[in-house]
Amino acid sequence: MPKTNSKAELLAHFAADEAALKQELMPVVSNFDVPQWEQWRELSQRAARCGSAAWPSNTWRLKKWVAARELHRIALRNRSKVSWHQLRIGIKRFRYMLETLFPHAFAVRE
Repeated sequence: MPKTNSKAELLAHFAADEAALKQELMPVVSNFDVPQWEQWRELSQRAARCGSAAWPSNTWRLKKWVAARELHRIALRNRSKVSWHQLRIGIKRFRYMLETLFPHAFAVRE
């Protein structure tokens, strides 16, 4: 039969653990770089004011879309097997990029 602890025993055990952990972590806390932390907080606040961080992905999506559209234009003009194959590869790359950026949109629904 497993041993059961009373509330008082558990509180005493946790208090002892807390004291030991505080003593162990004190060097880490004393070496904490407050100026660096403030600089990171300020940077985070400035980034939030700049708006969405989505613009790099928007640029990437636009470049991939333009590349696929150009391959489509070439395939329609040439109508060769090679140009259609290149279009297929370009469209797959565009799809893979979208799947990377929006995995929830491409999730398999059961």
